Amino acid sequence: MTEKAIFFIIALSVAAAIGYITAWLYYRRRWKFPLEELQGEMLQQKIQITKLENENEQLKKEINSLKKEKTLQFQNEAESVEVGSVNSKSELEKSALMEEVANLRSQLDIRPQEDEYLLLKKENKTLYTNNKQVLLKLEELQNELNECRANATNQKRLFNDADISEKDDLKVIQGIGPFIEKKLNDIGIYTYRQISSFDDHLVERVTNAIEFFPGRIQRDNWVGQAHKLYKDKIKTPEQ
Repeated sequence: MTEKAIFFIIALSVAAAIGYITAWLYYRRRWKFPLEELQGEMLQQKIQITKLENENEQLKKEINSLKKEKTLQFQNEAESVEVGSVNSKSELEKSALMEEVANLRSQLDIRPQEDEYLLLKKENKTLYTNNKQVLLKLEELQNELNECRANATNQKRLFNDADISEKDDLKVIQGIGPFIEKKLNDIGIYTYRQISSFDDHLVERVTNAIEFFPGRIQRDNWVGQAHKLYKDKIKTPEQ
């Protein structure tokens, strides 16, 4: 291999590394931080909605209790007026009692509490609308993030001649463990057939792509092992 070719391969590797780091930094700045911020905002709004709902329920109970209390008090006072009438109380006493009854009736006005309840209900509706908008924005960001991840995965693939449905157990090959197998799968290598067809150029590309020890693939004889496993696999259906 000429020095020019080696320099070209090294340049490509450095460019790929820089591109990967740049994409990672862009992802963190563009998507991760806004996503976390939106999730925090949505959580705060959920807490506020729950708090308002609890306050609404408490206010309803207080209003109902006040209505019952004032109604009962009004009935008792009205009965007192009727009893006084039967006992022929003086007109002055009856007038005083009637005035007190009127005061009790005026105290039954619970419009301030009802206004507060309606205001809380309106705020609750506003928070619900804002929360829904946050959820839609979060879903939109999640879809864009998934698309970004899919594009990044496609850019990492070096091989497109096999997919996961054809996957062989690459860990059978000496020198390949679960960690290295996953890295091979990430760049599109799933089968013994693919490894058995490696030449020196592909071995170097794969070594760089999975960040493996230079010369290790040759020392462990991946190509020879994969070739034998592939032949055995082909023969097996015929036996």
